[in-house]
Amino acid sequence: MPQAFAAARRAAILLALALAGAGTLASPAAAAEAYPWSAIGRLDEGRSGFCSGVLIGRRVVLTAAHCLFDRFAHRWRPAWELGFTPGLGTPARGPHARASDYHVAPGYDPRLSPTVGAAGTDLALVLLVEPVGDVVGFVPWLPSSSLAATLGGPAGAELFEAGYARGNPMRLTLHRHCRTIEYQAAYGFFLHNCISLRGESGAPLLALIGGRYDIVGIEVGLDRSYNGTGPRLGTAATVASLERMLADPSESFAPITDQQVWGDPRKRDPGAPPPR
Repeated sequence: MPQAFAAARRAAILLALALAGAGTLASPAAAAEAYPWSAIGRLDEGRSGFCSGVLIGRRVVLTAAHCLFDRFAHRWRPAWELGFTPGLGTPARGPHARASDYHVAPGYDPRLSPTVGAAGTDLALVLLVEPVGDVVGFVPWLPSSSLAATLGGPAGAELFEAGYARGNPMRLTLHRHCRTIEYQAAYGFFLHNCISLRGESGAPLLALIGGRYDIVGIEVGLDRSYNGTGPRLGTAATVASLERMLADPSESFAPITDQQVWGDPRKRDPGAPPPR
């Protein structure tokens, strides 16, 4: 990492932590607020582990790309090994769904060591056989044109992260009151002070804007500042790579207008009143 970039990064971290505070609250998702937590689920990787993911369409899950690569067998996992259970461990649990296909964001290479430049491409879309989004809902993403204003340091929007930690795999853990520590638009990622737990790869970062939750990123790893001696920060890929995938139907299963795959955006929240 260039020296100037590292110095600016340390300064940004210190300022943001001073203004926003380093602590966040981890708690179970509130039963009274079923949506959007009902659309967040555990993505099982056969018998070898799990990640988190979030429904962004009636049959489409957004997760971290590295979750789909078997590092022990040095191969991409076949889609039939994957399964998704939305709302696992909450009163709003939905039906388990099998995966039929997936696409990884262009430019992501799991064989390379994680780098600043690769963090923003660590995204993947998983296509489910069953349209479980009809039951539990699916969550919109914030247009990338609005990311700078939303993730612009301590003045940005309040963030929430929800996922499944390795130490508590049957319960959705919600991290509240988080803030962006550093936003790197050129690389498509940001650091945040949600106290991310191991196993939460693929968990969505949601911004609460005007009473609505929008996905701004996906958890892809942990970052420790000052050569491992500073505060532990979460690293999230922004939705910029997602939008590039959606622009090419071959990378996103079907055009965004295909309601068989993506559904009607007006019906994202299954508990909302029907549109007029």
